[in-house]
Amino acid sequence: MRLELPSTETPLVPDLLLMRHGQTNANVHGHHQDEHDPITDLGKNQVSSAARNLAKLIGNGVLMLDERPLVIHHGPLPRQEISCGILVDTLAEYDIHPALIEKREVLAERWVTKGLGIGDYDATLPLKSGVAHETWYNVRTRLAPYYTELAEQVSSRQLLVVSSGGTLGMLKLLLHKGRDGTLAILNRDATEGPDDHNPASSQWYLNKVPNAAIDVCTYSSTTGWQDRVRILP
Repeated sequence: MRLELPSTETPLVPDLLLMRHGQTNANVHGHHQDEHDPITDLGKNQVSSAARNLAKLIGNGVLMLDERPLVIHHGPLPRQEISCGILVDTLAEYDIHPALIEKREVLAERWVTKGLGIGDYDATLPLKSGVAHETWYNVRTRLAPYYTELAEQVSSRQLLVVSSGGTLGMLKLLLHKGRDGTLAILNRDATEGPDDHNPASSQWYLNKVPNAAIDVCTYSSTTGWQDRVRILP
């Protein structure tokens, strides 16, 4: 378990937890997956392990669930739904029960066609695989209202989101940079290309978190969203 906690005895109170689904067959072979790519047995174990680590941190008082209800959002794809189910079942073993579990279509992941500008997107024209596709510009547009929702409802719930690497990466970029800042980064990459050594490059979010990792985030009206802890399987 990798933790980077502040040097204080005060429990860390998460506002948002972002979890990537467990390993899939496509992850094993390093290629893009379609909407039905199954989660592997290792992937299921990864989710269970990460959920146990989360529950233990809560039980030990390192992380704290407060009086706000715990709400879980998950994407509609099988790998996202299965991961969410394993997560919920594992947390229940530690007597942690969400108040609400919602499927959110916005958290799906589609094939992202790299190198296309915003005007090149056509949702009615799938790739040869038959999978609906979009550009990173469109991922930003799709997630922007959800990003706004997170800040508006942070005071009334603690939210755990189960989705995919690209979707969560773009969501985190929105959380850290805002709509305009995210657009500026996408425009920069469109003209200059991504740069591993430039924190203003999209490589910052395209380098996906490991399967089943849980990023713990907090929100402040003065400092905005901050990554505080990464929990690994």
